[in-house]
Amino acid sequence: MMKHILTITDKNITGLNKLSASPPRIAVNAVLFDADKNIALCYMGKYDLHTLPGGGVEAGEDLQTAVKREIWEETGCQCKIIEELGQITENRYEHDFTQERSYYIAHVIGEKGALHLTNEEIAEDTVVVWLPFEQALRIIRDIEHDNYQRKFIQKRDITALTEALLWLRLHDIPGYDTFTKIEPLNKGWSPDKKYYIETEDEQKLLLRVADIDELDRKKAEYNALGKTAELDVYTPHPCGFGLCNGGANVYYLVTWLEGEDAASVMASMTDVQRYELGIKSSELLRKLHMLPAPVNAEPWDIRFQRKIDERLSQYHENKGQTENGELAIRYLNDNAHLLKNRRQTFTHGDFNTTNLIVSLNGEVGVIDFNCFNDNCDYGDPMFEMIAISYLEDPDPYYYTGLWNGYAGGMPDTEFFAITAYYFAYDILSSLGGNESFDNGDFDKKALSWYDNFNRVVPSWYLDEKQIYLTAPCRMLSTAYWKKHHFPIPSNMKILHAKDVVVNDMDISKSRRYFRLIHYPEKAYSTLLPDGYLYREVMLPDEISIVADFINRCYPNSQLSAYDVSGWIKYPVFKKILWVFICDKDSLLPVALGIADFDDDVKEGSLEWIQVLPEKRGKGLGRSIVFELLHRLKDHADFVTVSGEVDNSSNPEALYRKCGFTGDDIWYVIET
Repeated sequence: MMKHILTITDKNITGLNKLSASPPRIAVNAVLFDADKNIALCYMGKYDLHTLPGGGVEAGEDLQTAVKREIWEETGCQCKIIEELGQITENRYEHDFTQERSYYIAHVIGEKGALHLTNEEIAEDTVVVWLPFEQALRIIRDIEHDNYQRKFIQKRDITALTEALLWLRLHDIPGYDTFTKIEPLNKGWSPDKKYYIETEDEQKLLLRVADIDELDRKKAEYNALGKTAELDVYTPHPCGFGLCNGGANVYYLVTWLEGEDAASVMASMTDVQRYELGIKSSELLRKLHMLPAPVNAEPWDIRFQRKIDERLSQYHENKGQTENGELAIRYLNDNAHLLKNRRQTFTHGDFNTTNLIVSLNGEVGVIDFNCFNDNCDYGDPMFEMIAISYLEDPDPYYYTGLWNGYAGGMPDTEFFAITAYYFAYDILSSLGGNESFDNGDFDKKALSWYDNFNRVVPSWYLDEKQIYLTAPCRMLSTAYWKKHHFPIPSNMKILHAKDVVVNDMDISKSRRYFRLIHYPEKAYSTLLPDGYLYREVMLPDEISIVADFINRCYPNSQLSAYDVSGWIKYPVFKKILWVFICDKDSLLPVALGIADFDDDVKEGSLEWIQVLPEKRGKGLGRSIVFELLHRLKDHADFVTVSGEVDNSSNPEALYRKCGFTGDDIWYVIET
């Protein structure tokens, strides 16, 4: 059975959503090629209409007999049918008319003869013209018809020719006859023709087709995909390479990556989600960069200087001299030493968010290894750090995450200096009229990021504090100030639950900690049960009392007064945030609350919430939490708290009752 290509209705032509119920007329048409690879069009001068040869099937005819007869009548040619293209249905409500047309590809046999036209066709001034395929398609596509019927004819012929073009390009690819779906893809900057393919055995593939002049480059791309397939990364795997379209094109087939491009996904992401996506992308990039450059690779500084010289020549030829161009050139000249002895690896060549795929389960993959030339198949991996859209400002959260993830924390000065160097090169390229650039004032934007190269850290880069404030409980396992006072021991790893890979380490012996957040925007009731009162801890006089109190609450605690005395020396210490709940009669402490306040990030953090064992269950813990929140309300933008998940006293339940929220879990793993 011939495949169905399209149904054309009034909705496509006039917008009217109504259908004719008339029985269908059966008709045939052909895309007919001659020996010079031109195709036949019937031109009706009366209507200024070009159409593919064909007509109705007569009684007793099969479809192929009918199409051969129509070709002989309208073109004067005998033909051989090469391929079934498919069927197009027309449903014209206005004419109460339905038609099913079957389209074929055919070749002329022998000499072209005289036309055998009907009187009606003669009256329409019908002639046959032979045109190159692309020109024929363009003629049919570009004419604007105002006639109802001719609009139907135009749409069906454009559809048939588009289908024929696919066949011409692809039919000699091995396995083409197993393709059940071929869907053109129009995304991206590459001149390659790209298609989404589904096969009979339910494979999903990506097909790229390029001009034969790109043979060596495409072979390099395909071989690169073979290398990446050996890594533990989400990339397309090679499935086929060769020539098609009679040798006029080169193609390769790769597996299809399910998901959506990162640029689209990011539009609905939070700040912290985009930052985390940058981190994930950096992990992928680091794996790709594990593939080494050729052993005999030319030193990068020599190789890249040649690239700079080319851009300089283009710049002077195109722009002559501009202030922005000279700033970029000066930075390049003053910092050429940065390229000395640069490590070289395999590189993707265009690692931007439009080429990254985010799967439904959050896995990040990369596509479009289509930038291979003498500088993109391998080189300095840092050159990939600047694959930022030239038409839009970089997303600060994503690219900060990418850079931080790749550098293993905040990058050092050399990292920033060399990325600035490559941005200076891009400024020069954009001003030089490099065809890969649609400048879009890129030079102005990039120079503003770097204050005309008076700084090497771009203005959009987010520092540690800015990142932390996006999601404190996700970014650190504890309060911000502690990171700078309590470095993680070398035998310990602290990982967020979302970053834990079970196969990589044994988490069964680890301890889990929750981290919650509260925004103290309103005053809280600090009412106490009858018989109790609040008072501040008298410091430093009561340091020993605090140490003893905590030891009474924790059976295994052995805090000393010396230990506690160290706490009041930190800049986050605030005397008003050390609070006792005391028995009204004895004035002895029964509960203790200690909080810190970091003025740098406006963070309050609950450190100790303790109630004597014999006084628990009276609501004292909740009271002291509320009291501390009340005292922090006019100072802190947010308050955080951490605690052990598996603690038998279930502190998490207490904090949630007090309005703390979040789902962040941290693993403390001793290695």
